[in-house]
Amino acid sequence: MRSTPQCTAPSREPGARDAVNLRILSLDESAAEWDAALERLPSRLRDVYFTSAYHLLWQRHGDGEACGAVFEHSAGLVLYPFLRRRLEDVPWLGERFAGLVDIASAYGYGGPLVHPAGDAADELRTAFRKAFADWRGDAGVVSEFVRFHPLLHTEEGFGTLLGAKPANETVVCKVGIDPEMQLRAMTAATRRNVRKAQGAGLTFAVETSDAAYADFGHLYRETMERRRAAAFYLFDDRHFSDFRALLGDAQALLAVRHEGRMVAGALFMRSADFAHYHLGGSDADALELRPNNLLFFEAMNWAGAAGLTELHLGGGYRAGGQDELLRFKSGFSAGRSRLFLGRAIHREADNRDAEQARRAAGPLGDAGFFPTYRAPLPG
Repeated sequence: MRSTPQCTAPSREPGARDAVNLRILSLDESAAEWDAALERLPSRLRDVYFTSAYHLLWQRHGDGEACGAVFEHSAGLVLYPFLRRRLEDVPWLGERFAGLVDIASAYGYGGPLVHPAGDAADELRTAFRKAFADWRGDAGVVSEFVRFHPLLHTEEGFGTLLGAKPANETVVCKVGIDPEMQLRAMTAATRRNVRKAQGAGLTFAVETSDAAYADFGHLYRETMERRRAAAFYLFDDRHFSDFRALLGDAQALLAVRHEGRMVAGALFMRSADFAHYHLGGSDADALELRPNNLLFFEAMNWAGAAGLTELHLGGGYRAGGQDELLRFKSGFSAGRSRLFLGRAIHREADNRDAEQARRAAGPLGDAGFFPTYRAPLPG
């Protein structure tokens, strides 16, 4: 039976002149060390998606072990957070695949952060790729999946290696301008709907009570069920409690109420430069009052008042194309950024064996799922 290495890996120092140091940290055990390394980067790169807290949220959700690669080199610093997932935990793979793992971005966005940019970046990326490939070989990494950060363009220099391909467009709003100018930047239909919500007496607030988070959880799950979302997205109250506790001031619940009742709400995350829409839900019976239009408009004002530069609304819920959610978000801004997805197989024979085990377990419902051996069973 193969042994299963943990996240932590020793440093590698091949020479004094170009000394490199790759550390693979368990973020559960070394959160302070990881976040201290993140603080060494410019403020724009210190986005919430790269914090230990955000990755530990998904570890608690059961998505894998939160890890972070810290690579120090004479040319600079690379930080790459990811989730390490054991193949043996997949029901149709089991103990036969003990000792093998794969790595993936946490829900949302990730990829390697490289500093500094400019002429030194190519040398730094090359050195990191080599050191990280050595670790992958020792750690039994079968495959790698990355959702590159669309605002920080973390695919640069790594896209070819990881087979990156463009996926959804995401919507980006410039914030910090006068609310009336913000309204004029929207489409006419979106602007009318904001006015309609205001005229209907809907009110906006940043919510902080336990009751408000519980109400949001109910609205969110109701919305996901209405959209027939996959089981993964039906987050329970514990997940929202973990989100709030781990992220602290880096998260906020924004909500719209009608006659005292929450009719739309969304969780947002923020860092030094960006705010990100995370999850949202709304009351189907109140949609004609356009609460989501008011919610997103006020979210833009909230982000601007906090001194941020951009509010990232993300994309749609259907991969690879237009859908109702993306069209709705597009009404708030003409700003766009492209999400890239990276996929790589590092151990061909083990991947082939795992794929065969998955196909033996049942039909593939989604032919594009990666890695194939993790594709959920239909039904």
